[in-house]
Amino acid sequence: MNGKIKTCFIGPFTPPFNGDGVKNELLKEGFISYETSIHYFNTIRNDVSFLLFFSRLIKCLLRFDQIMLSLNRIGRIVILPIVGVLKKIRRKKKAILFVVGGSFHTQLIEGNKYTRKVIVWSLKSLDYVFVESNQMLEGLASLGLTNVSILYNPRKNDNKNWELSETNRNKIVFISRVTRTKGIFLLIDAIEALMKNDELNIILDVYGPVDEECKEEFYEIIKSKSNFVNYRGVVDHKQVQKTLSGYHLFALPTYHPGEGLPGILVESGLVGLPVVVSKINALEEYFKDGEHLMYCRIKDVEHIKSCIKVILVDDAKSHQVSNSIKEKAKDFEIENIMKEVFDKLLIKKWELNGCR
Repeated sequence: MNGKIKTCFIGPFTPPFNGDGVKNELLKEGFISYETSIHYFNTIRNDVSFLLFFSRLIKCLLRFDQIMLSLNRIGRIVILPIVGVLKKIRRKKKAILFVVGGSFHTQLIEGNKYTRKVIVWSLKSLDYVFVESNQMLEGLASLGLTNVSILYNPRKNDNKNWELSETNRNKIVFISRVTRTKGIFLLIDAIEALMKNDELNIILDVYGPVDEECKEEFYEIIKSKSNFVNYRGVVDHKQVQKTLSGYHLFALPTYHPGEGLPGILVESGLVGLPVVVSKINALEEYFKDGEHLMYCRIKDVEHIKSCIKVILVDDAKSHQVSNSIKEKAKDFEIENIMKEVFDKLLIKKWELNGCR
């Protein structure tokens, strides 16, 4: 293969500091580690006009023979049909999609039937649609897709190891988007009840961008409950594992409808930090209740409280789930994920420097 760049990776890159942007930054880092020549196109427009942005996007789609897509919902609706048309015109053009989030299949199944037909037609033209769960694979298969393959949400292991000590005892951390459906208000209520009824001294540190719809209420709560709740701002994704290692427990009682496999769970697993999280969507495919972590019932403050209490008062349980989730999280290490990607691309005869 000559030195010409044949491949373009299209998707949002950080910022934001969570979700799709972080996943794409990690995939980019993984490809770079294989010394692969790839052009990266950021779909976060920033201050660029829409016309200029769109013209650059079309130029990339026309210019490159191999297209990698990792897109959010709007990006998929806009870009996938264009790629589908180009694939029909130039059958040698290759393309794959890394699906971001855990509800893509339900969005298609429950959405507008005409949009669904266009997107499904576009997806069928791709070499692979990489999804994060069997649940999504089965959902897309029900729409007639046969090119779907499971690929876990990748994370880099920073080798930050959790240890329980008097410094971090009873310190709980929430790292996510600060919004109602991520369960932040439920978590605050559960901790307050636990402190009152069980006489535990607990600190909750909250990290993440605060959504406008709950900003006023959130800051009022922070002010009124400053004795145990602190807002720490947004943590850089490269500092997440270091930050997590300083706590006793990570809690995410989410009921967000688009929840897939939150990357922060994988980060916690790589550190070995005990986790309490809602039993939602496909999470049970990855982690077993009571073995790798503690699942709480959705929107159930009393059960959230009970799960947190188990970890805080039972050191043996804390260490058991810590060891188990740390072992399980190896499946998500970026080196393993990238090897799987390249093996798949070789089957479809992609030309990449890293395919060797």
